[in-house]
Amino acid sequence: GGGARSGGAGAEPRHAEVGGAVPSRLRIEPLQKLQAHASYVIRCIISPDCRRLATTSADHTTKVWDMANNFSCEETLSGHQRWVWDAVFSADSAYLVTASSDQTARLWDLADGVTLQHYTGHHKAVTSIALHDGPV
Repeated sequence: GGGARSGGAGAEPRHAEVGGAVPSRLRIEPLQKLQAHASYVIRCIISPDCRRLATTSADHTTKVWDMANNFSCEETLSGHQRWVWDAVFSADSAYLVTASSDQTARLWDLADGVTLQHYTGHHKAVTSIALHDGPV
């Protein structure tokens, strides 16, 4: 009993059989591995200019990685008091907005890693962010 097959007898299976080895042509290997955070990584996003990767974590930080420089850590954004659930880059990739279980969101200037705006007043965790800052 084989996996799904296409064509007639002797055609190659389209899927690996359950418990069977995955053919080498179907294996996906990572291009880069990062030891990113001290706790769970929750979100990974690439900036619109494709120069940076941001990771959010249960360790209360967001890290910004320089993709052109072997994914070196460009900045560790600290300030949230609980898990950081989400992040979104501005359209020009100069700013990042983060959402946290500490009931706040923050707007970060990525040129110097400082919080420009601290959005408070939520009564529950802020778990997602959307940003529309394109041209008017």
